[in-house]
Amino acid sequence: MAYRYPGRNREGIRVVIELKRETQPQVVLDNLYRQTPLQTNFGAILLALVDGQPQQMSLKELLQQFLNFREQTLIRRYTPGGTASKSVTPARGVAERPGAPRSGD
Repeated sequence: MAYRYPGRNREGIRVVIELKRETQPQVVLDNLYRQTPLQTNFGAILLALVDGQPQQMSLKELLQQFLNFREQTLIRRYTPGGTASKSVTPARGVAERPGAPRSGD
């Protein structure tokens, strides 16, 4: 078995392992997964508030709830008469662009 380091890129370091003919590649790969952090597993509790109540969900359910939340937020923000659209009003006495004629002129 021989190791080569052909270089780095944005994703990290690339390592090439050249095997002898009699070596079984699957055994080497299994040993790499078992003895190095080449693959890492971790547990997570995906907890979110849905309609004000905490709820444990799968990743798919969590992503769907997030998309629903973002959709409602954007609707509230950009629809006429929404609560967020009322807060965006132009200041009095400010011309839309410098040198623009005013309505009273």
